[in-house]
Amino acid sequence: MYNVLATPGQYLNKIFIFYSCDVGYYGDPLVIGGSCKPCQCNVGGAIDNNCDPVSGHCHCYPGITGLKCDKCLPRHVVVGTRCMCKYSHLVNAR
Repeated sequence: MYNVLATPGQYLNKIFIFYSCDVGYYGDPLVIGGSCKPCQCNVGGAIDNNCDPVSGHCHCYPGITGLKCDKCLPRHVVVGTRCMCKYSHLVNAR
């Protein structure tokens, strides 16, 4: 394997000599003061604990939004642990 753990969340590629964030982390360790931060996605709203490696935006279930997948989209309400469209009961009401 060509990657070695540099600091928590960072990997150093020994062939190309660059630092990058590991899966489950985001940020830019190469800028002054930069580091890799854990994604910390909302377990109830995120598909997994991986996020965009630059922005840190988590991958959300449908109807859920927010950087950490912790908000409902407009016209959605919390039902249990999910966000559901307020009007979904009207779709098949013919």
